Amino acid sequence: EAEAAEAGGDCKLVRGLAALVGRACAFETRAPVPPRRVRRATFEAAEAVGVASEAERETAIDRAADALGIDPADVEASLYADRDVNEVLVDADVRWDPDSLLEQYDLSLAQTALFDATEVRVRSNDPKRLVSAVKRLRLMYELETTPEGRELVVTGPDALFSRTRRYGTAFARLLRTVAESAEWSLSATIDDRGRERTLRL
Repeated sequence: EAEAAEAGGDCKLVRGLAALVGRACAFETRAPVPPRRVRRATFEAAEAVGVASEAERETAIDRAADALGIDPADVEASLYADRDVNEVLVDADVRWDPDSLLEQYDLSLAQTALFDATEVRVRSNDPKRLVSAVKRLRLMYELETTPEGRELVVTGPDALFSRTRRYGTAFARLLRTVAESAEWSLSATIDDRGRERTLRL
């Protein structure tokens, strides 16, 4: 992110792309001793020493090492090894090239917008799969004929009585199925804090 900022880049975009890639990766904790066990011993030693300086910290580390029967270096290596930032990458199953990664990022942004949707209208060249997904997500639908062709109007049961955003998560999940079709289009009514907006994909 720092490099992106220095280069005049978009830090939000970098974070989003990194999050997508991270979901396709596997990480694990590597430590000589279980980190939680090391922290417990170290914090107990620090409380006894009263750590307020680097020298006192080293004393606490040495005491924790003695209590655990390990080297001080192993205490240091294990202390916070289970934090996300310290975990080790062990597998990366990233199947996207740069263009498809950007498409996935755009799709994620659209899913976020759909969290506030009250109604979704979809056209797809694979209507059977679409209807199956709608039923699986326990949404409601009706088929409408428009000048552009048949369109599936998707809502939730409570929409019969009032406009609601409670089905936004299901709409977001539905988008993943829709996007797997070769040809599709989607429009959604978004409740933007009481103001109605339209999302078109």
